[in-house]
Amino acid sequence: MTVAENITKLVLEDKRPWQTILATLYPKPQTFRVLDCIGYCHDEINERFGLIFCIPLQFSNTGTTPEMLILRDLLQSRTQSKMPLPTLHDRFRLVASLTNSLLQLHAAKWLHRSLSSANVIFLRRPSTAHPGSNNSKSLFEDHFIVGFGYSREDAPGALSLPVSTTASEAAYQDPELAAAPRQGYRAAFDAYSLGVILMEIGFWRSVDVFLKPQYTAAQNRDRLLKYQLSGDLADRMGTAYEEATMRMLCGEAYDEEDGAGEGERLVRFFQRVIVPVEGALDGNLRSRTVDIP
Repeated sequence: MTVAENITKLVLEDKRPWQTILATLYPKPQTFRVLDCIGYCHDEINERFGLIFCIPLQFSNTGTTPEMLILRDLLQSRTQSKMPLPTLHDRFRLVASLTNSLLQLHAAKWLHRSLSSANVIFLRRPSTAHPGSNNSKSLFEDHFIVGFGYSREDAPGALSLPVSTTASEAAYQDPELAAAPRQGYRAAFDAYSLGVILMEIGFWRSVDVFLKPQYTAAQNRDRLLKYQLSGDLADRMGTAYEEATMRMLCGEAYDEEDGAGEGERLVRFFQRVIVPVEGALDGNLRSRTVDIP
């Protein structure tokens, strides 16, 4: 029996992992930026499974198919064509939403395992303007985390598929995991991936432009900390934002090595990442307020 056949047999015999992800992702709070998952399908010919998600109601009621934009494409188009930057306010709101969504995913005892800017999407009506324009508000409101193909329960013995490690995906992988890929996956590895996304959003550039292909994952992480996260990101997004990003890249968002319980680790993530990011958002909102005599 092949590996794929073994996985198929396990999944079909034990529906619990699929039932768990369905219960986790639907119904959900509005702040949990994940599309409503309504089921899954089994592609027997290609020996694979797929999750089925709903288009949000505000788009499905229009009778037209929404356009999907991918964060990575937006970042690369900025690099290649000098596309206008989204406003600071839009970027702070996006990051606050993504960090809150990751916390809610982990609180539901689920691991994403494949976070990257390729797995953050925006839905919009075809007439909506590009981000950075005066009409970009609706684009940044309708963003979602996708790419749950490798996700699993955060539980001992949970079914775990090998994660793809193409060059573009490896940029989001924690160096500790890259050095020992067979070790158990932890929430801190998701936090590292999101930390890379925070850096990308701060500079509004793809992480690829900062990395050296000949370097190891650890060397590239050290390079980011030395050059991009030693004041340069703070100049663009503020000190609190840079420090929150550094905590995620340095394994300090959860700080799992001291034996703290799950609840305490989630509180740490909230205090060390979400509070500073939302504080930066609030500060940006105050700076935009003008008192009229």
